[in-house]
Amino acid sequence: MLNQQGQYLKEVTKIISGGDRPVFELSWMLYNVGLPEFGIPADILFWEGMRGGAVDNMDTVYQFDTDPALTPEEQALNDSVLRVARDPQSAHPNGLANMPVTNGNITVPVLTLHTLGDLMAPFSMEQIYAERVAANGASDLLVQRAIRDFGHCWIFDPELIAGFMDLVNWVENGVKPAGDDVLDPAVVADPDYGCAFTNPQRDWITPCSTP
Repeated sequence: MLNQQGQYLKEVTKIISGGDRPVFELSWMLYNVGLPEFGIPADILFWEGMRGGAVDNMDTVYQFDTDPALTPEEQALNDSVLRVARDPQSAHPNGLANMPVTNGNITVPVLTLHTLGDLMAPFSMEQIYAERVAANGASDLLVQRAIRDFGHCWIFDPELIAGFMDLVNWVENGVKPAGDDVLDPAVVADPDYGCAFTNPQRDWITPCSTP
């Protein structure tokens, strides 16, 4: 049973990792004890060639819900949370050192697959990427698919094969494949979200209403 502070942490984690969505409840039970480990000390070398804090939370606004207006409780959290600045030496002006730039400026068809419950590389990354692609006017070149699982990159062979074959067909024959809307909170929160491209359906995930 969570106390009030624990409930706040859970809600903040849900919102910042992709919003209300299937699989999150299971993800929370499995990941919550390890969340502090994701904050890597700045003096630890965690990728080859990159040292120091690569991200910061100086401009992050923490919320318990999707309403952009801050409640008194949310304001109190934002006023009290520890703010950590990124080490300037950890990044180049246009992106992380030794990491590919993901600015969404795509010029070829791109198809992504992402597990809904991953809290190491959260689903919110798909949403950020979709927004960046849209800002570059390239949304017609992007298809995104949600997979109903909690594991980090737990994409099964049938999902990979289907995605790859659909991508090849898109490139060679101009047939754009179907995907999931990652930016509409109401769509993402639907209990059946991700059912279309999850294959096989996982026994450990709440089953889809239409098999």
